Formats: sequence, structure tokens, C-alpha cells
Amino acid sequence: MATPSEQHKEQARIDQAIAAEIIELTPEFWTAATLIVRKDIKPDGMNGIAHHIFSPQGHREIIQPDEVLFGLIGELFELFSKHGADLRCATYNVSEEPDGQWRMTAEYGYDDAAVRKQAWPEGV
Repeated sequence: MATPSEQHKEQARIDQAIAAEIIELTPEFWTAATLIVRKDIKPDGMNGIAHHIFSPQGHREIIQPDEVLFGLIGELFELFSKHGADLRCATYNVSEEPDGQWRMTAEYGYDDAAVRKQAWPEGV
């Protein structure tokens, strides 16, 4: 079993890779992006993970997650599950700082209330 330190290192690796992939997928002129994911639990027991990438600055381009991002999100949910946490949703925000460096924040939710609070854009 992984120690908490090993778990945090693995989560940091996944988080950094997710942030890098969000930046890679978005147009160069975007200086901020948000990825929201949520586990959709269906009555038939078949669960899925919904993804949406958008610009908090109002850019209208549609950004499709790729296989790399799908894989990383799967790793994230698997990591939480392996350590006994029922991750239900996550929100990643990346933004470019004036010095050209990118900053990432992430929030995780573990219950229906967190899913309802998530800033899922209307019409998606």
C-alpha cells in the first residue's frame, strides 16, 4: 500500500500532467482555461465521466479532450478510489501569469453537493 507521501506525489504528477494537457489543447491566445469533470452515476450502474473545457474569459472555441486527457482523468479517479475516496468531481483552473509562467489550481468534490456546486456552464 502506498504511503500518504507516495499518494500525494502521484496525485501531484497527475495534476501537473492534466494542467499541461489543458494548456496544450487550448488555443495559444487563451491565457486561462477551466476543465471540469464529474462522475455521472446512472441508475443502471453504468458510470461515466463527463468532461468540459472552457475559457473563463469568454472565448467561444470548443475544446475537445483528447485520449491523453481522458487517460489522465481516469488515472486521477483510479488513484482516489485505490485510497478509499469516492471522487465525484474535479475542477482545474490554469492561468498564465504576467511573467509567462502558468499557474494551476484544483478542487475536488466527494458528494452530490459538490457536484451541484460545480460551475458547469449552461447548455452543456
